[in-house]
Amino acid sequence: MTTYFTTNGRVISDLLASYSNTFLAFLELVNNSIQAKATRIDITIDEYKLEEVSPIPTISITIVDNGEGVCFDDVEHKLFDIGTVSKATGKGIGRFAAFQIGKTVSIETVGEKNGKKTKTAFTLNSKTISTSHTKIILSI
Repeated sequence: MTTYFTTNGRVISDLLASYSNTFLAFLELVNNSIQAKATRIDITIDEYKLEEVSPIPTISITIVDNGEGVCFDDVEHKLFDIGTVSKATGKGIGRFAAFQIGKTVSIETVGEKNGKKTKTAFTLNSKTISTSHTKIILSI
């Protein structure tokens, strides 16, 4: 399945990732886990160097929860529609808070529908979506 969506790239940085500070953006990501009814949230912060790429260390922040994921059939609507209102509270933009913290965002979700579990994973790069009128193509 290939999914397309377009936006003016500045929407991500100007509107969707415009928290007053990085800590609030981080809290938004944790709040997404809470809203997904997670009973466990694990946060890992790693620092590693890839000398062949850059002498500057790379920091990776991973948030893993056991909350309700998004099934494959609903990924396009629930994750790629900006402003999705599939939950009782929120604005449908919290997942974009990650772009205030990092340049690359990887999302992996396991959802269940009609007794069938599906796993979907994809990566978004802020360089890819920060140009004007970006078209993002995701092969899932």
